[in-house]
Amino acid sequence: MNNVIKRTGLLLCGCIAMGLLASCDNTEMQEFPTEELTDSVKTRSLTDEIPTPMEWAEGHAGTNIHQPTAPDYFEILVNEHQGEGDGYFFMAYFEWNANAFGPHIQASYDDYYLQVQYTTGDPYSLTTHWNNILMPNGHGLVEVIGERTFAPIPAYAFPYGSGDLYIRLRMIDKDFLTSQPNIDGEDLYDRSMFSPWNSDPSDGYVVYHNQHGHDRPQPGLPGDGAPEIGLGDLYVKVKFPEYMLTNWDFSYEIVNHNAGYREVHQNEGTNSKGEAGSMLYHIGKKGGTVTISAKCTEKNDPYPEVKDASRTIAYDFYTTSLTVEFTELDFQD
Repeated sequence: MNNVIKRTGLLLCGCIAMGLLASCDNTEMQEFPTEELTDSVKTRSLTDEIPTPMEWAEGHAGTNIHQPTAPDYFEILVNEHQGEGDGYFFMAYFEWNANAFGPHIQASYDDYYLQVQYTTGDPYSLTTHWNNILMPNGHGLVEVIGERTFAPIPAYAFPYGSGDLYIRLRMIDKDFLTSQPNIDGEDLYDRSMFSPWNSDPSDGYVVYHNQHGHDRPQPGLPGDGAPEIGLGDLYVKVKFPEYMLTNWDFSYEIVNHNAGYREVHQNEGTNSKGEAGSMLYHIGKKGGTVTISAKCTEKNDPYPEVKDASRTIAYDFYTTSLTVEFTELDFQD
């Protein structure tokens, strides 16, 4: 009997030793225990990535009492004070109000952001995707200044085009953005720090017309005449060596950094003179910088050579057009 126990013990020790050697040789084989935690949405382990407050709020209804009304109407206005403050050339405007603010409420408007989203889909459908308006903060958040008043919103924050649009609003306590997750709680974050969306989604319907929004169609390739440049426009003409067109194709990506925004356009070709162009925006008065990342690709080769070059140019409030000319030397290593 003792011999059996000894042999069993030796076999067990051997298995343990082999397991330790395997874990030393291949760390990917190690398994770590996880503690299962529960919130109102799903079962979550300690190894799961914890969402930020705003990421979590996207899928949850708030309970804060300052539920805003839907916008009454929507319009794009020319900013009469382009040289002051933010200096946006065109601004988006709508009327709204936040319920439950008053002398008996120990809260002030400047403690909150207004979150603004839009859709062209069915506002009642659970599968409809709502888009945050483009704001530098990335979540469609607008500073609340006072009753019915918010910080200026550039027209660029909304999409280009015309038609039916639905807009929805909710209030977000500024402290919510930096709040810490409650791992052991029923909710990961405090839902009382943001309000429900305005009560009836269809109330947010607006007749929409915005020729100064993001994703505006680009003009065609430059011809004999220059494109029409309107108020707030910045036209960038890009030129490549005409004599290289026989053996090389040219394309570029252009990035406009202006007023905290990042506008990106891609161009996949040139005219017969090696010219192309992109229409950008003056979103704010301080000007910005334009970076053109160009690429030339060898033609008629199963394994084409690809060369890159880039330029960055600053512009001011008064600039309406820029010309960037690349030479063969720019594409040399």
